Amino acid sequence: MSDTLLLLAMNGLIWGLIIALIALGLSVIFGLLDVINMSHGEFFAVGAYGGVALTALGLSYGVPISFWAVVVLVPLMMLPFGILVERLLIRQVFDQPDRH
Repeated sequence: MSDTLLLLAMNGLIWGLIIALIALGLSVIFGLLDVINMSHGEFFAVGAYGGVALTALGLSYGVPISFWAVVVLVPLMMLPFGILVERLLIRQVFDQPDRH
């Protein structure tokens, strides 16, 4: 019973930290750029899916890929996507005189 309670507490703590990290990113972007950017959750979901897909791809080809390799590769994969969204969508809003 205590093992289950410990696992549930750790799971709640981890999810709380993930949501806090997403909210912190949202508040930093709004505070620095003065633009509301609601895509942090979507970027997190796409990055998480990319990590799972990378791990599964490595395992299906018989090449074990480590957790730390995925931690390094997923942000590098997300970088062009983030730059594209910033250039095509956010910059258009940023150049408007009434950004709010």
